[in-house]
Amino acid sequence: MGHSNIHLNASALLLVLLSALSVTMWPVVGAATISAVALLLILVAASRIRSPSTGPSSSLAKPPSVTALAPTTGKQLLRLLLLALGIRMAISLLVNSTTLWLSFSPDAIGWENLGTLFRDYLLGRQIDPPSFLQSFQSQTFYASLNGLFLLAFGSSRFTASLFNCFVGVGVALLSAQLARRLHGEEARRRCLLLCLFFPSLVLWSGLNLREVWAHGAILLFVLSGMRIRERVDLVSLSLLFGALFAVGLLRPYLIPLLGLSLAASFFVIRLRQLPAIVAAILALVMVSKSFDFGLFGVDELISVESLQTAQRLRSGLAYGGSAYGQNADTSTLSGALTYLPWGLLQFYFSPLPWSVRSWQQLLAAPEVFIWAGLAYQGFRQILSDLARKGTASVLPVLVVLTLSLAYSLVSGNEGTAFRHRAQVVVLILPFTAAWQTRRSRTAEQGGSRLDASSRIQGPEPASGTAAGHYA
Repeated sequence: MGHSNIHLNASALLLVLLSALSVTMWPVVGAATISAVALLLILVAASRIRSPSTGPSSSLAKPPSVTALAPTTGKQLLRLLLLALGIRMAISLLVNSTTLWLSFSPDAIGWENLGTLFRDYLLGRQIDPPSFLQSFQSQTFYASLNGLFLLAFGSSRFTASLFNCFVGVGVALLSAQLARRLHGEEARRRCLLLCLFFPSLVLWSGLNLREVWAHGAILLFVLSGMRIRERVDLVSLSLLFGALFAVGLLRPYLIPLLGLSLAASFFVIRLRQLPAIVAAILALVMVSKSFDFGLFGVDELISVESLQTAQRLRSGLAYGGSAYGQNADTSTLSGALTYLPWGLLQFYFSPLPWSVRSWQQLLAAPEVFIWAGLAYQGFRQILSDLARKGTASVLPVLVVLTLSLAYSLVSGNEGTAFRHRAQVVVLILPFTAAWQTRRSRTAEQGGSRLDASSRIQGPEPASGTAAGHYA
């Protein structure tokens, strides 16, 4: 039975890969094929995910909760990943086969155009290399990736979107790994479920956008930063440098923010880890110089010019029906502090219920309510961690803080805020999972105590019996 399950899972994954390739060569037939395969994966995986039974009396136990689906074995994990992958691919094909992609990812047009320049340069149709190849830019990596897909398959929108589905599953695994490092195995399983099926994370991983890659780079930075805080060796240095370089290829402006978070995290630990501070600074210097950010980029980060830059960026983004903060002035420190509470509210919870005016906002509104509850749980756990064992959680907490402050001042459009918020979501969900785990254990311990008490005392005597009479 075990071998048949392994063969079934391997065959399903092979079908996904083959159908993903077919959609780029025969769009109509391929899209129909992969849709059927994705639906089959969803049905097979869902039918095989079972809550663990504990014996003959399990049917009398309480109904399985969400965490009953959390994988506890390698087979369950593979089925869960296949289920998440199938859902992502089905949604990706639905969006990219219709005009929905123009609403959710209009940037895909630009990425395919840049990829065309890269493909033409590789084929010799263009003598001069594109500008994004002449120096490291935020467009270099993803434009080159689109160009390679165009060179191999003649199209990049479908192919890159389907490839991003796999990357999105990998991001969920990284977020779950962060939860495990912070709070153990049960938190990892809960976090994996949350990240695999959180609606906007599913959506961003099924579009031809670099968002999902940025999520992975940020998580790699946090994990490598936590590792180098524990010990400084060649592996930890390499991981930190690689994570910073990946961030630079995708979101260069995040380098000073993440670097500042990492540097600040060392002020709450013991001085014996001073070598780790020096190593982190050296890695940050090297990467910052590669992307022309001066000395760590901190000079741009905290100067008056940075506030004026944030003002210009937000003004440029504050357009369309979902714009907000058009008249706010954040070019001064007092103006930025005054606007910050409203900016934070918009960044974390837009679209607000009273601002829903389009079908896109209406579609996103249910997730906002779900996210509000999950964020509340995550922040409760963050406060608990900082009060009890702050050093273990300080780096991801500082990254959440710096990203939240920066995007709150820069974002001026609900669509942009909604997209950027996912970078914070993948860092908060591990804390949410830990909070849920703690509450679940507390409830189980309370139930165990009640059960033990009832076994010791025995059942209450019924009225009218001899025991009741003599009592």
